[in-house]
Amino acid sequence: MRKFTKTLIVGTAILLAQIVIQGQTTTGSLAGTVTDPGNALIAGATVTVTNITTGAERTGITNSSGAFSSNWIPIGTYTVTISESGHMTQTQSAIVKSGQTTAVNFTF
Repeated sequence: MRKFTKTLIVGTAILLAQIVIQGQTTTGSLAGTVTDPGNALIAGATVTVTNITTGAERTGITNSSGAFSSNWIPIGTYTVTISESGHMTQTQSAIVKSGQTTAVNFTF
């Protein structure tokens, strides 16, 4: 009976550990807006998000509200680069934390 009890306890501990591990979030998000000096929103700007450690990139464009987001990206340090014809390219650093959205806003 003791062997059965030990096996049951160990099995339960392993099961609980799996539940806790699955609950850990290892991703976050970046989001922001792009405006001009008069606070007009800039749609169609190219946004490139680059993980500094891995070099992995994601590219997109701002929507009609000048907003962008990059969701479900691994935690870490990133550079966010915005480019739009007629404007200079801008880059900012951002830290993505687990389960959080980091705001990165640009003004051309």
